[in-house]
Order: sequence, then C-alpha cells, then structure tokens
Amino acid sequence: MRDPGAIEAGRDLARLTAVAATGLAGFNICLLEALRLADPAVVGVVVGCSPLLLALGGALTAGRNPSARLLLAAAFVAGGAALVEGAGHATARGLVWSVGALLGEVAFSLLAAPLLPRLGPLRLSAAVCALATPMLAAGSLVLEGLLPAPTVTEATVLAYLATAVTAGAFLAWYAGLAVLGVERAGILVGLMPIATLATAAAIDAQVPDPVQIAGVTTVAAGLALGLTTTRTQ
Repeated sequence: MRDPGAIEAGRDLARLTAVAATGLAGFNICLLEALRLADPAVVGVVVGCSPLLLALGGALTAGRNPSARLLLAAAFVAGGAALVEGAGHATARGLVWSVGALLGEVAFSLLAAPLLPRLGPLRLSAAVCALATPMLAAGSLVLEGLLPAPTVTEATVLAYLATAVTAGAFLAWYAGLAVLGVERAGILVGLMPIATLATAAAIDAQVPDPVQIAGVTTVAAGLALGLTTTRTQ
C-alpha cells in the first residue's frame, strides 16, 4: 500500500510543475512573443481579461456557482483596463500569443490556490521559481541559443527583475490570494494598467486623456463593487 503522504507530495509536485510551466515560463514566453507581433496596448487588453476568467474559474474550481456581482465587477475592471490601454495593431499570431499569455496568467492563480493552505505563500513562491528556472533556461537555449554574458548594467537589471519583480511579486500575490481568494484577488489585476499609466504620466509630466481617465474611473467602480462583496458569494 502506498504511503498517503508520498501520494500527496507527488500530487503537489505535479501541480507545482504545472504552475511553473504555465503561469511563469509559459506566460513569459507567450508575453514576449506577443509583444513582438502586437502593440503593447493590444496585449494589455487581452491579458486584462484575466479578472473575468479568474472570477469565473475560481468559483467553478471551488465547486460553487460564480457570483453575479463578482462577474460584473470583473467586467468593469477588464473594460476599464481596455480603455486605459487603448487600441493598437496586432497580427493573428500576435493575438494567439496574447491569449496564451492570458491563459498563463489565469493558470498562475487557479492551479496554485489549492496548494496555499499546505505550503503557504513563501514556500509556494520559492518552489514555482525554482521549477521554472530550468524550464526557462532550456527554452532560451532552444529558441535563442547561447546568450552572451550580461554587462554590469544588464546584470543589475536582471537581479532586480529576479528579486523584486519576480520573487517579491509572487510572494505578495500569493499572500493576497490566501486572504482574498481567487475571485476577489483577480480583480486587483486591473490595477496594473492604472499603475503603468500613472508612472508614465509622472515621468512624461502629461495628464492622461479623457478616455484613460474614464477607464480609471471604471476600474475603480469595479474594484469597489468586487472587494466589498463576501469571499464565498
């Protein structure tokens, strides 16, 4: 008779591998390929649909009907993000890669959520990063070949991306996911284009146009609607 603990550990490893392959390695590959074939605005709008999919998928994977209120809130957030991002051009392949990035973004939360009670945010983040590193290294070798040694500036940027943007962001996201649940945490994805807009406005010293301001207002309405509902609705 097999050890139940070993079976559970095997299942956890399989799920962690799936999270690393889809939510980290797959997402980044799809995102970078999408940006080569589509304007950033188009990619942002497609990936910005993740609150809707998380609101729907989070409820279904938990075995309950999706909350109409959360779905409406997610629709507000996704629509507002689209207004903030604006329009752009994309090839058919660019759209396909963008959808792949969207699915990776969703898988990053949906596949990981069942592991949080046992592993916690820190161990979960560490395991996903550790498993994704050889995947990305192998993918880089196959697609790009041997890369030259980075310069000091490039190494500094890579270190920042690895620690703050990847490891630190993953830890913060999974900590929030453990508290809010997939559906409500997913709505917060709508803050990303707003943060980008605010940063660009501060750097360029330009006021956002009326459409972008309307998008920010729409996202805020969606957040207010979604985050004031109960977790199990």
